[in-house]
Amino acid sequence: MKTNRPHPTPPQVAHHAREFYGFLHFTTNTFTDKEWGYGHDSPTVFNPTEFDADQLIDSAKLAGMRGLILTCRHHDGFCQWPSKFTEHSVRNSPFRKAKAKWCAKWNRPADAQDCNLAFIFPPGIAITRRMAARNTSLISAHNCVNYSQNLVDLYFAPVGRGTNFLLDLPPDRMGLIPEVDRQSLRGFRSHLDKTFSHNFAAGHSRSIDWQTIDGQSQWVIEINLPEAHHVNVIELREDIRLGHRVDQWGLEACDAANNWQELATVQSVVARRLVRFASQSATEFRVRITEASDEPLITEAGLYFEPDLTEHRAQTPNEIAARITHKTGGEIVLDLQESMPLLAVRYTPEIVHRVSKYEIAFADVAGQWRDPIAGEFGNEQFNAAPQLVACNTRARYVRFHAKQFCMGDALAGNEMNVLRV
Repeated sequence: MKTNRPHPTPPQVAHHAREFYGFLHFTTNTFTDKEWGYGHDSPTVFNPTEFDADQLIDSAKLAGMRGLILTCRHHDGFCQWPSKFTEHSVRNSPFRKAKAKWCAKWNRPADAQDCNLAFIFPPGIAITRRMAARNTSLISAHNCVNYSQNLVDLYFAPVGRGTNFLLDLPPDRMGLIPEVDRQSLRGFRSHLDKTFSHNFAAGHSRSIDWQTIDGQSQWVIEINLPEAHHVNVIELREDIRLGHRVDQWGLEACDAANNWQELATVQSVVARRLVRFASQSATEFRVRITEASDEPLITEAGLYFEPDLTEHRAQTPNEIAARITHKTGGEIVLDLQESMPLLAVRYTPEIVHRVSKYEIAFADVAGQWRDPIAGEFGNEQFNAAPQLVACNTRARYVRFHAKQFCMGDALAGNEMNVLRV
């Protein structure tokens, strides 16, 4: 049964223990409303008038992040330090003149509460600092906020499979994390704290050596609770310092008729495994490890109850069924049937025809267009992904006008949808 599986190095073990940290993408694109810049924008557009490094780090700590990565230079070439080798840097921006050195702002400690901070410079070299934060968005594409429920689901997906959750946390044009995004972070952190505040299995689990169940040799972990509790999340941790060992396992609960009911079947454990299942109330649970390359080294077993997050789900954007009233080679008009508050317009490109520059307008009465939003979908030629354009207005009619195509010359197979809260 024993195999020579690889063992992680100490830095790799530490990497898994980090679990949750953030990216700060903050460059000229922030001020031009482009997903991808081309390096053609003047450095003078970069001018965050209220920049506060403490507020950014406090926002990360609010979510429970254990570190931040500041991208000091991205593909468009704008340097977040006063480089002597290019004019395309912060030294030629109004912010540089008003605030002096940019990266130095991140190196001034404010109190004893530490946050890991890494600077990413070309060609991808990370320089890590210990950064203290004084009391001192989640943002999805194009300014549409990831609400607390989305963030919780995003957290469970990577962290619950033994890897890290790296969340983009971009500042706005003032150099701050908007309050609406901080509210989402608070709701997200509060939900996780409530979920993992009490481990019902603590002190009530014991491992049993290999035994035969249903004709199959298995390693069993029994969890016997003193009284029945509703649980819907199981956590297992493996000592990955000695390599990944568990390949297949399942969770069962014993019902009132003394029959074992399967709640989940899972592959692998690794550094941390979080599995959600339908809420179950019982006193007896067991983990059955059915496949392993070597003797399992389970360091922790936990049972938790994840409460509902209905109040946050209610804010999740909904897609509106709209009727196309007009469509030409370069224009689409949608009728939502009634006036309503709008959050964003979603553009889905076609393989052959793709828009690079656009204008979106709104109306309460057909033909009386107002509040035009003009912009550019960066890198659409090489990344045909759906694009969201925040609008934050109220209207019945929406007009999408293609001002320029990067591929093709018509909106033939392109799709347009509208989201509301």
